Amino acid sequence: MAVQTRATKLYDCVQKALIGNNTAGRIVVPSDSTYTNARATDIDFESWSSLNGSLVIDLGHVDSVTVSADRNSAVVGPGARLGTLYTKLSKYDRTFIGGICPTVAIGGYLGVGGYSQQMRAMGMAADQILSAQVVLANGTTVTANQNINPDLFFAIRGGGMYGIIVEVTLKVVNLPRSANFIIDFPGHATRFQSAKIWMHWAPTTPPVFNGQINVYNNRTQVTGWCLGCTQDYLQDLLKQSGLLDIPGVQPHVSGNCSTDNSRLWAEGHVTSCLPDDEVGPIFANAYNVVQDPFTPVPGYPNFQFDEVPADPNYPPAELWSRFDMWDKDYFERQSRPLTDSELRYIINKSGKTPDSANFWLEWTLFDVTVPPPTTSAYAWQSEARSLLRFEIAKSYPQSEDFITDLDEFLNPRIG
Repeated sequence: MAVQTRATKLYDCVQKALIGNNTAGRIVVPSDSTYTNARATDIDFESWSSLNGSLVIDLGHVDSVTVSADRNSAVVGPGARLGTLYTKLSKYDRTFIGGICPTVAIGGYLGVGGYSQQMRAMGMAADQILSAQVVLANGTTVTANQNINPDLFFAIRGGGMYGIIVEVTLKVVNLPRSANFIIDFPGHATRFQSAKIWMHWAPTTPPVFNGQINVYNNRTQVTGWCLGCTQDYLQDLLKQSGLLDIPGVQPHVSGNCSTDNSRLWAEGHVTSCLPDDEVGPIFANAYNVVQDPFTPVPGYPNFQFDEVPADPNYPPAELWSRFDMWDKDYFERQSRPLTDSELRYIINKSGKTPDSANFWLEWTLFDVTVPPPTTSAYAWQSEARSLLRFEIAKSYPQSEDFITDLDEFLNPRIG
C-alpha cells in the first residue's frame, strides 16, 4: 500500500468534500498547467494572494450582489471583486466604502480590514459589515453579527480567516460629489522634498482628505480624493501644503466628480472631472471585470470557467498585468513616525535602482480618526499613521538584497 504524503491526504480530503460530477476535474494541483492561476480571496490586487503548498478554495464565482429594497444594504458573495461590486451598485445609485483596485475580491479584503480613500471620514471596509454567513471547520454554516456569534463577528472583521465567508451583508451608501487631484514631480531632484512635505503635512489635513504618494526611482506623484469638497476648497488645501511650490510641479485639480470619476482619478485613468455620461465607458473599461481579471502568468494558461463581466452591456474590463515581484509592507505608527533621515535612506536607496527594476513605494495616508461602529479585530484603526508598500521586480538581480537591506533598516525602527 502506497504511503500517503501530506499532499495526497489533502487531495483525498478535498475530493471527498466535493459533491456533484467530475470532482477530480475541479481540483487544481501543482502538476496542472493552470496551478499558478488558481484563485483564492485575492487580497492582493495583482493576485499574489496564495501561499505555496496551501489549500485554495476558489470562490470567484460566488459573486452575486443583491441590493435591499431600501438600498441601504447589499448581500454580497465573497468572490465579488470591487469592480463587480461598484458596477452593480451603481445601477442603484449606491456604492461601498472600499478601495480603488477593481481586481480585489471582497472576501479577503474585509478579512484584513480594507483600507480606502474614504476611510479617514467613514471608517474601514470591515466597519461596513452588518452580518455574514460563515462556514466553520466542522462544516456547519453560522450567522455572525453583533447579536449572533459576536466573537466570530469581531474576528472576521480585520482579523483574518476564521472560517469561509460565503455571504456578507454590507452597508452601502451614496457618496457626495468630490474634488480630486494628481500632482506629478518629474525627475530625481524633488523626490525627497515632495515625500518629506507629504509625510509631515498629509496627516494634519481634515478627515475628508485622503490620498497617497507614489515614489518611483526617478520621480514622485501625489494623488488624492477630497470627499464632498469643492475644487476651490481642495486647491486652497494644497496651496497650504507647500507641494505646489516645488520646482517643476505639474498639478491637476478638478471638482464636481462623481464617485466613479473619483475612483478613475485614483487609478490614474483620468485627470479631470468629466460629465457623467462620458465616465461610464471609461469606468467600464477599468472596473467591468470578469471573475478571473488577470493576464496569464507567462508560460501558463489561464484557468477559465464561465467568465462573465459585471455589466453585460459593456465589454469586459482590460485584464490586469502581473509580474513576479518582491513586496514588503510597513505601518508607520502614530507613536513612532518616520524620521527625515529614515526617509532620506529610502529615497537614496530606491533612487539607485534602474528603471527595469520597476521600484514602487505606494505610501498611503491612514490616520483614521472616525471610531468604528463596533469593536473589530482590525488592530491598526487608531495607531496607523500611514502604510508603506514597497514593490520591486524579481527580474532585477539585486532585488532580494534590496528588500532584505530595506527590512533590516526599517523593521527595527518602525516595526
